[in-house]
Amino acid sequence: MLINQALKKITEELDGTLACSIVDLSSGIILGVHHTIPYFTQAYIDAVAAAAVDIFRGRNVYAVEQMLAIQRGEEIAFHTQEVQITSTSTYHFIAIIPEKPDMLYVLVTNKKVNIGLGWASAHRACKQLASLCI
Repeated sequence: MLINQALKKITEELDGTLACSIVDLSSGIILGVHHTIPYFTQAYIDAVAAAAVDIFRGRNVYAVEQMLAIQRGEEIAFHTQEVQITSTSTYHFIAIIPEKPDMLYVLVTNKKVNIGLGWASAHRACKQLASLCI
């Protein structure tokens, strides 16, 4: 419950925030979520989490990372740290929590939010949430 309480507080700090969550990248399990949209069903939240995991750890991403590792003579490593998605009415700020590289933070805002403020909020949240992630 501490994670959900922290996510609620984060949601309230940036006007225009619709939802935020933490997702375990290795399993795709949502560790915590808070949202203000009544039609965000659990199925919808699960689908967004699965899509975010796929962007960072999906089969095609793994294939690209594998090719890069072979070309560079290195071990396979995931290099993507942050992604921003812009839809017709929302921004999605998605970032690996640096202290917890298997944890992903997802922030969804309306398009009234300044992109720089969205990223500043996401980075601040990652720092705050790192200690709460198992």
